[in-house]
Amino acid sequence: MSDMIWKKLKPGDSVYFIAQNTKGLEKLAFTYEMQPFKANNWCWTLGKKYYESDVWTCDQSLSQSMKGYKYLAIYKADQQFWDLFSSHFKDGERKDELAIYKADYDKDGILHLTEVK
Repeated sequence: MSDMIWKKLKPGDSVYFIAQNTKGLEKLAFTYEMQPFKANNWCWTLGKKYYESDVWTCDQSLSQSMKGYKYLAIYKADQQFWDLFSSHFKDGERKDELAIYKADYDKDGILHLTEVK
């Protein structure tokens, strides 16, 4: 996945990584491969906890999580992710695996994500 993103990045760019309902191995590998670019350190899985001992999933909005990031990299999305955050994506641009999106905010501060091909 990092090969897909590297081609798009310029110095100073940052990428927010999503791997829903995972414990972080994918996230650690992604962060390593993205150096020297900035990637999120935590909250790679968003929404309600998947099970009682789930310490990895952050119950916060995608818009809040993405503040300061230029791109979103989805390694793994699921139904919970789309139920919560589909409004940020254009119809037909929602992918459950391996997709890159550019983040833009409108004048009202609403996050819009457009697939980068």
